[in-house]
Amino acid sequence: MTSPKSPDRLAGGLARREVLLGGLVLGLATGAGARARVAKAGEGATLNAFVSIAPGGEVVIVTPGAEMGQGVANGMPKIVAEELDADWANVKVTLSGYAPDYLSPVNKRQRSANSDGITSYYDALRKVGATARAMLVAAAAQRWSIEPAKITTREGMLLHPDGRTMLRYGDVAAEAAALPVPGTVALKDPSAFRLIGKDFPRKDIAAKVMGSAGFGMDLDLPGLLYAAIVHVPVAGARLLGFNADAATAMPGVHKVVQVDNAVGVIADSYWQAQKAADTIELDVDTVPLMDGDRVRETILAALDAPGEGLLPFPVGFTDGKFDMGASSEEIEAGLAASDATFEAVYEVPYLAHATMEPLCATAKVENGACEIWAPTQAADAIPPDIEQATGIPAASVKVNRTFLGGGFGRKNERDFLVESVKLAAAMPGRPVMMVWSRQEDTRHDYYRPAFAARIRAGLAEDGAIAAMHGRIAGQPLMTTAPFRRPGIADFGMVGELVSSTYPIALRKAEAVEIEAPLRTGYWRSVSASQNGFFFESAIDELAAMQKRDPLEYRRALSIADPRSLAALDLLAEKSGWGKEMKPGRGMGCALTSGWNARCAQAIEVEVTDTTLEVKRIVCTFDCGQMIDPDNVVAQIEGGIVFGLSAALFGKITVKEGVVEQSSFADYPVVLLRSAPAIEVHLIESGAPLGGVGETGVPAVAPALTGAIFAATGKRVRKLPIVDAGFEVAL
Repeated sequence: MTSPKSPDRLAGGLARREVLLGGLVLGLATGAGARARVAKAGEGATLNAFVSIAPGGEVVIVTPGAEMGQGVANGMPKIVAEELDADWANVKVTLSGYAPDYLSPVNKRQRSANSDGITSYYDALRKVGATARAMLVAAAAQRWSIEPAKITTREGMLLHPDGRTMLRYGDVAAEAAALPVPGTVALKDPSAFRLIGKDFPRKDIAAKVMGSAGFGMDLDLPGLLYAAIVHVPVAGARLLGFNADAATAMPGVHKVVQVDNAVGVIADSYWQAQKAADTIELDVDTVPLMDGDRVRETILAALDAPGEGLLPFPVGFTDGKFDMGASSEEIEAGLAASDATFEAVYEVPYLAHATMEPLCATAKVENGACEIWAPTQAADAIPPDIEQATGIPAASVKVNRTFLGGGFGRKNERDFLVESVKLAAAMPGRPVMMVWSRQEDTRHDYYRPAFAARIRAGLAEDGAIAAMHGRIAGQPLMTTAPFRRPGIADFGMVGELVSSTYPIALRKAEAVEIEAPLRTGYWRSVSASQNGFFFESAIDELAAMQKRDPLEYRRALSIADPRSLAALDLLAEKSGWGKEMKPGRGMGCALTSGWNARCAQAIEVEVTDTTLEVKRIVCTFDCGQMIDPDNVVAQIEGGIVFGLSAALFGKITVKEGVVEQSSFADYPVVLLRSAPAIEVHLIESGAPLGGVGETGVPAVAPALTGAIFAATGKRVRKLPIVDAGFEVAL
């Protein structure tokens, strides 16, 4: 696995032509100039934008996804290698920069978000590998003067039908690169897969263990300078001016530069830059000061505001068609006719992303062009954003991508990338690495908004949900995105508030948006991060209201969905659901769906007085087809820890316009030494490929609060847990 620590380690500069691959237009680099150069040098050949083969047979595969720990730098190349019939031990992986070649044919983007990294590239990457294999076979057929159909391949070898003669892929790679690209290719039957669905060591493990993997802050370029930045601390305020006299006099400082609503210091080292930035005095305008308690009051009042909220479009997708939801009149009539009714209000706070690697990027601006090295989830969005912010033409922006030390949606934003370019523009010809301090990273996030939701439900005599109405209030997520439609609710706010996990005869979800100056954005699992808690908590309370076992009640509601039933049944088995527990111990469960996956979780806790200890978490998971099963387990484990951190501790508060938290000291996360035992059991359902990265998060909070209820009889409807009177044993 290679990643950029210097510019010459990036794949790029490949000639491009459009090739029709079974109805998908995918840019492949197969230009004659590139073929001739490589063939003459005797160094193998580049078959397309994703595959290069050396004379010795080493296969280099470029991954178009952003690698932030979730494993796409292993999974994507494995898909190519499967159809290429490459020897996985002889495959080397490199990270791509941005190029039109690497746009997903499904969504026309080169971004890693919403758990679609593998799913949106899967078909195209299979065809990339199959096309490269077909070209190698054709080259071998020409050399042997036989029909291509008579040649077989196995682990990087071309096998002659005589059973004795063979060629390595590297032997004919240059000849293959000179051949026409086939318009159609045959793909393997999944039963013949050797790599997909099988576990092999990840290609990036050795580099990460040995410290050679290139993250955003690992870059080492000639003449590199460093920059620290300080933003206006008051939410919604604007920078009027600043005093940098002390900073400019400090050793190593080259320049102090205003960058929009912030001031950056460029110096010989990061330490010098940050120490100087700490001395800068900012003059900001006077604005109404945001107060988190007043925002909460506004959110709760919005739940009771007269009139109908914004409706999503649509509320769900049922039986192959869009479900537009019931009308208000239908909902009220359904509730009135129900055998029993339920109503509760749930709340969640603002949350930060808190990635392990704070925001950083390196840029070089020279002669009207820009090159940037970025730990980014959104490679394709960088050139147009830089053009809009600086005037540098998008065509003159070269994007190189590093490993990301966590993303969680924060590094889908481009604010820090634009800042890095503006700072570099102050030092033409010199690369400048900008690094946000942990304090800046925590206090100037695009936060998951605070929300409150009222869930009302009506039950039929048999316990089926006859009607459910969900109303959510808070800031929308898409305040900075160009995806809003007037009069339509932000799906990142209201999506699956009344979940499609279970059949509900009459359902309606609506949103009431409030305004606040804090920036908001996507957070791992998006709408499910809050709505999984809201909805599954209500399901738990509906079970308790009927004196029914919460897992068995979910089974009854899931009777028409074999995948949900299988997840719940396996969960009951693996968790020991229903076992006798001593006083103060309890187990809760939750079932969430989304991204074509099913995730069931059981959490066991022990409560002594007010001290809460999470003892064990068991998860059963079905994402359909799997590329790397062991990596699926790792992602779910990571999602569980991420969700547990938020449920136990996560909270961003604002006083007098300033975010109060500044680091892991006051925005804690679950540490390895204090993490509970986690078990993940995978289900091979035969369903189509689903998403994984988001899906481990949403079930944690409702399963945890269900466990607390089982242990204590206390119902927690407002997160985080530490605000409900519990101390967490770490």
